[in-house]
Amino acid sequence: MKFRERYESMGLQLIDPNTFQYQDRFSCVRYIQLQNMHNQEETPVLGVYTKPNRPETSYRFQTTVSEEYEFQGNEVINEGIRSSIREFGSPIFEEFVILSPNLTSMRAEILVRNSSSVPAVGDVYPQITILNSYNGTSAKKISFGISLYQGGKRIVGFSFGITKLLVMRQIHIQNARTFASTISSYVNLFTENIVDLIRINMQNRLDESTILSTLDLVENIGKRKRAEISNMLTEITKESGNSLTGWDLFLAITKFSTVETNINSKTLLENIAERVLVLPESMFRVLS
Repeated sequence: MKFRERYESMGLQLIDPNTFQYQDRFSCVRYIQLQNMHNQEETPVLGVYTKPNRPETSYRFQTTVSEEYEFQGNEVINEGIRSSIREFGSPIFEEFVILSPNLTSMRAEILVRNSSSVPAVGDVYPQITILNSYNGTSAKKISFGISLYQGGKRIVGFSFGITKLLVMRQIHIQNARTFASTISSYVNLFTENIVDLIRINMQNRLDESTILSTLDLVENIGKRKRAEISNMLTEITKESGNSLTGWDLFLAITKFSTVETNINSKTLLENIAERVLVLPESMFRVLS
């Protein structure tokens, strides 16, 4: 089916015969059917235009997508997750949203108010992360992770990416009841295993080669990030007087990924941090 035959089911509004629009509190996007300049024939390509959701701003061209593109609005996806959490029966603690500069990509982090207080670490919350794009560069993705608070301040927000059992692509989130069961399963998994996950990694002493190879991966993102994380690890070693643990390295990387505003860099840092984590055997069994 052509894009114009599907626009209504995708939640888009018809502005004129060739323009389809969606807007929410985050941004506005328009898909405009492009024509051949030579003979004005319609092409199987749509232009993507975005702008902030403010009256004084104008749409800007960003890229193109094909007729096959399947659209889903950012707030539609986020509200689907919220509905699932409400269906599960647990309130939302906090939300964090990042948009790419051109407004075509979004990352939303929703924290469920089912925290575990872990001595020497802080309060740890289950986190649901949503990735969505308006330009067809990535699939809609829902993943699970953790957020860590100390003294009432969030210092870590982390989402599993390599552990494929904690990631779902193109999930049909409209069915809140079905996804509520998934959220419930993860929250239970989180509650039963988070203390073991932290304990195992706090006891896992790292050798120098593991630390250096991990920092080499960080350097692929940026030399400055490597230097900053390396300096943090040096301070941790000075304070503790012990060799670094997997948890030390994980925290050092995720403290930077949490404040990173570039969605791609943030995801890459999380993937590197995840490599140093050892998951409890019981967690693997439940996931499989």
